[in-house]
Amino acid sequence: MSLPVHVVFLICFTIGCVAAIDRTGFYGWSMAGIKKTISHSGVIGIILWSIGLMTSAACIRFDEAIAPTVEAPVLTQELLVYWRICSVIRAVCASAAWLLLALRPDCNVLGDTIKKTAVAEMLQRNNDLLEEVPNEYKGQLARMLGLQQ
Repeated sequence: MSLPVHVVFLICFTIGCVAAIDRTGFYGWSMAGIKKTISHSGVIGIILWSIGLMTSAACIRFDEAIAPTVEAPVLTQELLVYWRICSVIRAVCASAAWLLLALRPDCNVLGDTIKKTAVAEMLQRNNDLLEEVPNEYKGQLARMLGLQQ
């Protein structure tokens, strides 16, 4: 009964975890680089989203045991305490990680890297194309491509 809700939670936490990994920069294997990577708030986001993902997966068991579709639900005090703990951890992780992600909307390490690579490849392709063109058309093509001869 509660499985569709859990699927949504798992999808959202997975997307959040991937977004946190995307926003985390790696600054090298030197001691200063490792410290900079760890102090970067993206690592905290990865930890929060991962903990939320694990507690969401753990909550499935408790929700199914409490579900009213079960003929004889096992409503022990211990089960309810575990369910509450998992639910609170999931909510706190989601809220904190979302705030962490929302406070840095312009940080997109993977996207920036892809963009730089794509621009460099396009410029190189334009230069290669310009070299293949006959001399009488090079000036006109260079103006069209926005290149300098």
